[in-house]
Formats: sequence, C-alpha cells, structure tokens
Amino acid sequence: SMGRAMLYRWAHCVVAPTAITTAWLETHTRPRAALTIPNPISMPLPDTDPVLDPDSVLAPDRSLLLAVGRLSHEKGFDLLIPVFAKLAPAHPDWVLVILGDGEQRSALETLIDQHALRQRVMLPGIAGNIGSWYQRANLFVMSSRYEGFGYSLAEAMSYGCAAISFRCDSGPGEIIQSESEGILVEPGNIEALRAALHDLMIDLTHRQTLANAGKQATERFSEAVVLAQWKELVF
Repeated sequence: SMGRAMLYRWAHCVVAPTAITTAWLETHTRPRAALTIPNPISMPLPDTDPVLDPDSVLAPDRSLLLAVGRLSHEKGFDLLIPVFAKLAPAHPDWVLVILGDGEQRSALETLIDQHALRQRVMLPGIAGNIGSWYQRANLFVMSSRYEGFGYSLAEAMSYGCAAISFRCDSGPGEIIQSESEGILVEPGNIEALRAALHDLMIDLTHRQTLANAGKQATERFSEAVVLAQWKELVF
C-alpha cells in the first residue's frame, strides 16, 4: 500500500526473512536500508499434540522418505506421489510418509490408489512431535511449487536429515546454498527429481555427507545466531 511504502521509506532499516523479499522491498518501497535476517529455528522442536509415533506408521526396518506440509496444491504432493510410484519397485524397503492435512487429502488418496501404493505411501495426518519424524527419516523431500521460506526443509536439515528440494523462487535456495548441503532440482522437473531421489536412496554415504553438511549449514538459523544479527542491527 502507499502508506506502507511511505513508512518503509522513513524507516532506519527494513528487515525481511528471505533475500527475495528484501530485494522486492528495495525495488518497490526504496527504504534507506534493507536487511535479510531469517526467522530462527528453536532446537529441539517442542512436542505438541497430537503425538504420532513413527513406529506406529512404518516398521523400524523400513527406510523413510519424509515430506511435511499442508496437503494443498502449492506443496506439490500430487507431483511427488507419481515420482515415488516410479521409484517404488526398485526400492522395496522405502516408504513415503507425508505428514500434514488439508483440502487435497482425498485427491491424494485417490492418486495413491491409482498407483497401487497403499502399502508404500502413508498420509497419517499431523504430527505434533515432528522432531521425532525428522530423526527417524532417512531422506527428506520438498516438492513445493513455491515456498515462502521452507521451514520444514530447514528443520529436517537441522536434525541431521539429508534433504532434496525443488529450487523454488524463494526459500529452498536460501537454505541449501551449496551442493554439499543438499540437492536442489529445477522446479517442476519430475524426471530430475526422480533421478536425484534414486541416487540418494541407493547411496547411504552420500546421504550421510549431505546430512552432516546440512546440519552445520542450518546453524545460521539458530536462535543464538539470529539474535546476534538483531542485536547488531538494533544496538
């Protein structure tokens, strides 16, 4: 709005959580200064209801490909399920679990049935103990068409889970900043996502390397680091 643009112009500094938002503000509101400071991730994540035990959803000897988010169009789970359908025969020990709920649940369940994946793809709902799921996961995937930031991606990496994501306009590319930290795939490129998932599902060593580097990389989202940035700005 015009009022917001005038207010931002008079501000000492305007702060946004992502670089793309900061760039938009600089272009459209022309503040005196603009800075990117991410929102912090408090570790470990607190447990809330409902608690959902991973062992109640899949056997302990199964490998877990985890996705998290609202069951809605922007999260791209309708893209992910057919990709997993192509991977499933060659990776019989892997299970895809999508945590969350939303308006696409029935459509996604139909998609799962169409691919005869009822035993391989689970939609168990919302888990308040999401940290337990990040710890249990062998690989995390974000198939979003677009993201604001991508907190579940950063959270999974913070827990030491190897991660792969579409490179959205905002979010994942700011979280995964090098090939050593995680895998970024061009948005909507289904075959590239399938190939990258396949490579990681068969390569434990690569997953562990990504997990270690990703965990270190996401320390920049810790409360201590983010608070230090705010203190430097304000004081």
